[in-house]
Amino acid sequence: MKVVLSVFVGILRELKRALPKGAAITDSSYQHVVQQFHAYQLTPEKVCRDPKAAYHQASSYLCYLRSTRLHQELLESYKGQGERSIEDAANLVGLKLPKTPEDAT
Repeated sequence: MKVVLSVFVGILRELKRALPKGAAITDSSYQHVVQQFHAYQLTPEKVCRDPKAAYHQASSYLCYLRSTRLHQELLESYKGQGERSIEDAANLVGLKLPKTPEDAT
């Protein structure tokens, strides 16, 4: 039961992170997860499937939510900065451009 509860809390935590602050409790997906957890907790034998199937589905959903959040964080972290100047690109790989001579006119 502790494992199932930790998956449930993990899903709710990931939904809170994904939604704007304060909007998680009123969101339909948040309410649906809570409703399904309570419905399955009270009547696990009503559903004609393997008893561990709901746990597997919930843990897969938690993995999906975490992976999506981490993917977004990586995209933000390594987001392209657009075109770089030649000097910036050379400095990025450890090279320096030769200095151009001043015009003597």
